[in-house]
Amino acid sequence: MKRIIILIFLSVLVFIGLYAQEFPLRQTSDVIWNGVQVHTADNCQIVFWSDNSLGSSGIYAQKFTPFGVTVWNQPQLIVSGAINERALCATLSSDQNIVLLWEEYAFGNQARLMAQKLTSNGLTLWGEEGVHVNTDREDLAEVQLVANQTGGAFVISYNWYRNVLFAQQLDMWGNKLWEMDGISLANGNIIKLKNSFKDGAGGFVVQYTQHTTIDNIPSYFLRISASGEVVGNNPLLGAGQFPRSNVTSFPTSDGNFILCHYNDTSANSLVLGKFDASGNSLLPALVNYALPSVGYMEAIKFAEYADGGVAIATKQGTGENITRHIQRFGADLDVMWSPEGVQLSNTGYEGRELSLAVSANDVAWICWNSGGFGDLPQQIIAQAVDTDGNLLWGEDGKQLCNNLGIHSIFAYPEHAFFVWNSTSLGYKYLKRQVFNQHGNAFVYPTNETISQTLAGSTSGTLVLSVGDKFFTFWKDSRYGKAQTYYQISDAAGNNILPSNGFALVPSIVYDDYLIKATKMDDTNVALLYSVRGEDGTTVHYLQVVDNSGYRRYPGFGLPIMTGGHSIRDMEVHESGIYLIWKQHYGTVHNIWGQRIADGEMMWGSEGRHIANVTAGTFPGSCYVKGRYFLWTYTHTQHDWIRTNVLLVDEDGNPAQGWLASGIGVFLGQGSDLVFVRDLGLDGEDLLVFGDLQITSSIERGLVQRINSDQTRPWGNHGKAIRPLQPFQNQRVSHVKFADDGMYCVVKDYDNLRLYCDYTVQKMDYEGNRLWGDMGCTVLYNRIPSNTEQLAVFADGAVMYLYMDSLNDSGDHSLFYRSISPAGVADDAGPQLLLDNQYSQANVRVDTWQNTAFVAWNYDQDSSGYFPGESDHTSVWAMLYNHQPTSGDAPVLQPRAALSLSGNYPNPFNPSTTISMDLGSAQSVSLEIYNIKGQLVRRLAQNQTFPAGTHKIVWDGCDDGGRQAASGLYFCRASSQQGISTLKMIMCK
Repeated sequence: MKRIIILIFLSVLVFIGLYAQEFPLRQTSDVIWNGVQVHTADNCQIVFWSDNSLGSSGIYAQKFTPFGVTVWNQPQLIVSGAINERALCATLSSDQNIVLLWEEYAFGNQARLMAQKLTSNGLTLWGEEGVHVNTDREDLAEVQLVANQTGGAFVISYNWYRNVLFAQQLDMWGNKLWEMDGISLANGNIIKLKNSFKDGAGGFVVQYTQHTTIDNIPSYFLRISASGEVVGNNPLLGAGQFPRSNVTSFPTSDGNFILCHYNDTSANSLVLGKFDASGNSLLPALVNYALPSVGYMEAIKFAEYADGGVAIATKQGTGENITRHIQRFGADLDVMWSPEGVQLSNTGYEGRELSLAVSANDVAWICWNSGGFGDLPQQIIAQAVDTDGNLLWGEDGKQLCNNLGIHSIFAYPEHAFFVWNSTSLGYKYLKRQVFNQHGNAFVYPTNETISQTLAGSTSGTLVLSVGDKFFTFWKDSRYGKAQTYYQISDAAGNNILPSNGFALVPSIVYDDYLIKATKMDDTNVALLYSVRGEDGTTVHYLQVVDNSGYRRYPGFGLPIMTGGHSIRDMEVHESGIYLIWKQHYGTVHNIWGQRIADGEMMWGSEGRHIANVTAGTFPGSCYVKGRYFLWTYTHTQHDWIRTNVLLVDEDGNPAQGWLASGIGVFLGQGSDLVFVRDLGLDGEDLLVFGDLQITSSIERGLVQRINSDQTRPWGNHGKAIRPLQPFQNQRVSHVKFADDGMYCVVKDYDNLRLYCDYTVQKMDYEGNRLWGDMGCTVLYNRIPSNTEQLAVFADGAVMYLYMDSLNDSGDHSLFYRSISPAGVADDAGPQLLLDNQYSQANVRVDTWQNTAFVAWNYDQDSSGYFPGESDHTSVWAMLYNHQPTSGDAPVLQPRAALSLSGNYPNPFNPSTTISMDLGSAQSVSLEIYNIKGQLVRRLAQNQTFPAGTHKIVWDGCDDGGRQAASGLYFCRASSQQGISTLKMIMCK
């Protein structure tokens, strides 16, 4: 049944792709492993990890023989759902099966704790979804699992919302044996769950700390029976039995436990004691062991020998002053090796990553993170120590990988099974290896990988339409550097370059910065970028790439300028490429430029001086459009901002009739410029969109025209894009220049600038407003953002895109509003265009004819669903084909004769109206599915509909009349003419 659901889920994704035509440009998933693995009854290892390659984080598992050979042909998908899952812990149950505990997050909602029982062959026993342990808010970093004696398990968790440490017991069938929330073990602020283990009589012992003062964090122990009763004293150990601060506990195989207190006073020692499950001391006195080194105790790890003794590995110090030692103690905690023990390594890395295991032949196996400071290489090191305390793999041990990560060890009688994760050469890995005590490996290095995915994150996207191809650029950190990657896609959604994009700079050791990407013609793109070398020197380069991926200049590109100044803008005009930057000598500031033609510097190797900046001011932003050089400058004392522009000839001299200083773009009172939003050309004239500070509290969005004869035909302030309303501020947020006019988005703020209305206006090149004075308002009373984009189609229709959140999590979805060529917004209102489990960011769009190409970052960062996880960000794109209609509103449709064109409202609560368009009379089935592929509601089954548009209401209930839960749903329409699928969000 699980396989069927997965197939349905994948089929739903395919249907979505047919409608939305989504496809990856840079695809990665996050492989999250927290050290979860289990030794099975048949002497194998099962490793559990999370992977979100299906859109949400499912939990996968792989089984290995004692020598590291995979048992299953491919990893098993153990847990899958509409939300995000991460494995927390697992244990072998008393009936030789496995109990797995995981956490779930959905659309920013609170965490949910889940459990599943499975056989050693990966078959689930507690239903397809597992069982809910607790749906309240948990601190899921502090959840532990202890097997009981009836085939189930105890779950111990700290509820930070209620400040209560809870325990719940699950029987062999997954039923809760205690009250719904479990039993309360302790309550109060700042409780931390430290450890829990079997008591040997069907119950468990739990250790927790509770902050009383900053310097006093005592540990407490409780023993709980199988019936949920406290056994013995509460707390289990009296105040005088053992020190209560800095305590680490370790259960032994005979049902007892060892306590270790780190004495961080001048004694610098470990205090050790051994106790039974009733809290009775098993030794005549506590043991004091003087540590061989000093420094803050970062980590203490225990492992048991066959004779009842233990190995204790320690890591002390911080920064570069770190030492690691291991000591063997007998069953009575007497020291077995030399007093100082065995030193493992003194090359440091801060953190608690230290793993330890002991095999039946008394070999201790250790693993740790090393390096990370100065020139010390980052690596995970493994070592083996024999029964007499000798290092078996030399002083340096064995390097598992050349980066840092989480690791774990399981010891077999004569060898050990190592698992670790790391990042290397642009990929994140989960790997394993098996070593014997002689250091021989049993798994070929090429077969070590359990799972892998592309590493790093992305930030920012840029889309350019070049002929019938689309370039997408993004910043990528897969190799640990901030580098520019790009992909070229055709109008059918096929990527031309290798998967996951192509690096702009052919090196993985340098950071680069893309300054400008500009379309040259219908074939080529010019790229201006800088590269910062290891010595700190910055070199600017030019590259030209055609829409088949061919690069005109070899290597890094055409070098333009080294060191000193930063080029700010680039323009392709006529037969040349123009550049602009600013320079200063003392208090004198200048504007400089360069012209490049056929790969040659036409204005000398250093460029040429364009203009002086007005005395007593300093320059801000600078731009070039055509042969117009434009710069802003701020007065050093009065803090006003002005904008000047200068037209130059091909030699860089002021054009005929122009002053060498240029002219002001805006003149007179209220000409302080806040932002230059965009520049365009109309013939030989310059068009400048900007925001002006009219008074101390009023801003206004304007467009100015500068003629090539140095005049301002639209007056000193240019043309107002939209009349200014009382007590409002305006800003231009986005501009598109098209053959039939200029399209721009204006934000009208309230007086406090807390909310604003969004309006789209179209102007002709004479400065006339074509959509009325007020334009077309697409959004009202929204929190300001800078995520707006415009797609302008060949017939003048517009798609306004913006990002917004469906919930309180801050995760963003993509919405759109359709506007007709006449400037009339679609009555359906904003429509959900794209939503996924994680946040969308940096949406960008460009068009070719009536095709819109949309690209965005698919983002889940360390503040996302699972605290502490690393970034993993993909870059995705989608194609939309606009079909011009005779009506006012453009319609986004798939090419099929059957289509679901949208639902309104979306998101909705509790009902929504679905629009279905039919090109001919058809027999249609209309069904609602959840994200797991499970049928929720059948709205129509082989029902005959005439041609045209049909409105069908879903009341939000399933076929049984029960109200469906909040979340993502798919509406699927099918007939002999085709299939169409629509995403819908129910948000209560």
